Amino acid sequence: MSNIPQNSLQKNKNLTRIFEIISTIEDPRRTSRHPFESVMMIMICASLGGANDSISIEEFGKNHIDWFKKFIKLPFDIPSHDTFTRMINKIHPDKMKQLLLICGELDFHGCEKKNDSMTASEAIEKHISIDGKILRALSFSHPITLVRAFFAKKRKTVGQVKVGHGTNEITTIPKLLNLIKPYILGAIITIDAIGTQRKIVKQIIELQADYLLPVKGNQHQLYADLKLFLDDLADGKMPNTPFTHHQTYDKKGDRIEKRTCWTTGRLKWLHSKDRWKGLQSISVIETAITKRKRTIITRRYYICSLSVHAEVILAISRNHWGIENTLHWPLNVAFREHISTIRKGRGAENFSTLRCLALSLLQNNSAPLSIINKRARAACNFEYLLELLTDEKIELTVDRTYPQRIIDYIGCGINFLIKNAYAIGIV
Repeated sequence: MSNIPQNSLQKNKNLTRIFEIISTIEDPRRTSRHPFESVMMIMICASLGGANDSISIEEFGKNHIDWFKKFIKLPFDIPSHDTFTRMINKIHPDKMKQLLLICGELDFHGCEKKNDSMTASEAIEKHISIDGKILRALSFSHPITLVRAFFAKKRKTVGQVKVGHGTNEITTIPKLLNLIKPYILGAIITIDAIGTQRKIVKQIIELQADYLLPVKGNQHQLYADLKLFLDDLADGKMPNTPFTHHQTYDKKGDRIEKRTCWTTGRLKWLHSKDRWKGLQSISVIETAITKRKRTIITRRYYICSLSVHAEVILAISRNHWGIENTLHWPLNVAFREHISTIRKGRGAENFSTLRCLALSLLQNNSAPLSIINKRARAACNFEYLLELLTDEKIELTVDRTYPQRIIDYIGCGINFLIKNAYAIGIV
């Protein structure tokens, strides 16, 4: 850090903050020739620039060694891929998650429950989705599953926890909630039906957050009660029951999606109400999808700790799928996470943290490019890479002639295309 030009530090505090965050991670190595902060910075930059494993990280570092020497210490040049592999396998995942703070911190402290007066946009501002994802190559017999918490509004992964061997997401979600405890005061938590458990509901309320959870067959009695009552409400058979109603239409080509939500706070009839801590309202969402003159209608049932309008319930339930569309799908398409063969030590979980960090930084950059093309630009343009890291343009000079710089850029681009030909779709 001491060899960064002083004028760059004065103009940009974000770069200093990144090194401060890295310094909070414990170096797992007993001895090493390479500074820990330098190795971590190379891995972060390489992940932004198209590297998906240790070998490609080493190649990225060698291609940009002149640039790296401008702001990190490299007494023995770029480390080998074995060094990157050993480090990523040994760092404790809980420590590695500190890197996610580079994308900024969430703070819902001071958020007051508005309930009836809360709007859909206000609810989405403090909505966190929780969902699990399997990391595996096609030949894996024991795939690794991670449960992640995602803030779709800022496209940021809040935290993730690995599902232990012989356990499932039900026992892992409470660990994740404890991990993100500093961020969820006043937040609204949504989970798939597997998370609709009384202990999880109680924990969310005790953490001073709120929940919106779907009810399915795993809670058979509650599901049967809600289905019987809410179906009558939606079909207009209970005119004296107070409720709110909201409807949306979406049309894409010949596909028309109509979503309707009914929400009520009348729960005196529900015998199991006291078992679900903080329960304030129940809802049913009907989805009618019309395509080629054929309509498919489905209904989903929810419990919620907020007494809000049906519009808010519908907005939060749709926003929950941002964790699939904005996080899991890009990780598979742009980072090839679903076919990654990294599995030794803690490498799979720690590399996943690097991918989530890189994806968030790429998505929050305003350049009108796809994630794959942003990575390609970062591989060839180090100023753009620093812009991704710091959210600000930094100009660094190098002791190379202009033609040499052009040659280096072309070489980096060709190297990126070769290593990511399958992801880009060339082959």
